[in-house]
Amino acid sequence: MRRLEFKEIINERLPLIKEQYSKQWEKSEKLRQSFVKAFPVSKISELEFDEYVIGKQSKGSFCYKVEIELDSLGRIKGTNCSKFGVWHGTKKGARRGYQYVNKFGKSAEDAFENVKTEIVNLLVAGQSDDWEAIKNNKISPMYKGKLLYIYYPNKHICVYSKDHLEHFASNLDLDVDGSCIEALRKELFDYRNSFKTLKNESMLCFMRLLYDVFGYPSDSNKEIKVDASDRPIPYPLLGTVTPLFISELPMEKSSKTDTNSGRKGKTDFQKKNKAQKRLGDRGEKIALKAEEKRLKDLGKQGLADKIEHISQDNDSAGYDILSFNEDGTPRHIEVKSTANETICDGFYFTANELTKSQELENYYLYFVLSARSTKPLIYPLAQPDFKENKFTMEPTNYHITIKGETI
Repeated sequence: MRRLEFKEIINERLPLIKEQYSKQWEKSEKLRQSFVKAFPVSKISELEFDEYVIGKQSKGSFCYKVEIELDSLGRIKGTNCSKFGVWHGTKKGARRGYQYVNKFGKSAEDAFENVKTEIVNLLVAGQSDDWEAIKNNKISPMYKGKLLYIYYPNKHICVYSKDHLEHFASNLDLDVDGSCIEALRKELFDYRNSFKTLKNESMLCFMRLLYDVFGYPSDSNKEIKVDASDRPIPYPLLGTVTPLFISELPMEKSSKTDTNSGRKGKTDFQKKNKAQKRLGDRGEKIALKAEEKRLKDLGKQGLADKIEHISQDNDSAGYDILSFNEDGTPRHIEVKSTANETICDGFYFTANELTKSQELENYYLYFVLSARSTKPLIYPLAQPDFKENKFTMEPTNYHITIKGETI
């Protein structure tokens, strides 16, 4: 999704979301502040077993409050108690009594001391933005994420599931590969802060906006029933994509051509246009990634750093990306994307794009093929001349204005 589009969504939906959830957020914030006051970082190492563990029916314990009482600050339910490092088992036999995860020690007592030490170290790292220490901390990922948010709500986002983080990163086309959950959280945090309007709002507001716009990952929340046909096609994370430039454009139809020929009924043009818009945005990010690599491989890191994704904030420039040739001259790139392996079905070109292709020097068309895959191909076409015999150009719609007298 382009920044321009997301900015419009923020302006449209944020007031409604705030009106609906502001009272709930105020209540949640009071609970958070109460928890931090009851369990300051300086006192965590002094906690006794029953002050910490879940499973002994104590609603005042550290873990109970994090998971149950503070559920409105982001859910970590659904996984077993081992995420806390130590807990109290209620089942009969060997699983009854104080239990622990072996990586923290060889006894419940040793494990508990090490868990408390890891939590303190995590929170110290969270305060100083030491992401390497956060990454290497032994606390389980979802529990780790929630603790960081509870203690530092202005520094960490309140989405903890890796599936959900990947879902949002994919829809926003953030360049992250998903191998590290901390990198996903940081990338989303930085994206949020890049919008002044969002930066001044609570992290709970950002979380609700993400779910409002993109929904939940497929089958991740059984309480929310969504028609499978309404779900957007998932894309691989941009960080896993390796684009490749090609010197010859495939034109024969592929057996993998993406069509709707097998579907019955009327075409949902609104849904089709939305999907095509999503594919176009994806193609631009792929082309941008490829351009940065092209210039870096040429030893032109300085030029790579100057590349601009023009259409992110301006969709009327007539091209999508401002890049550079090896000699430093500008390269104006318009991107056309397809999920197919060819462009045998043609592509659309606006009047403005046509004008710019004729006016600007070093104007390029980048055809991004197989744009949904992790190995898309890019064919660059320099200074296209659509008057040549190899092109057929025909009007597909008209803009009509009404003359002076009324109809």
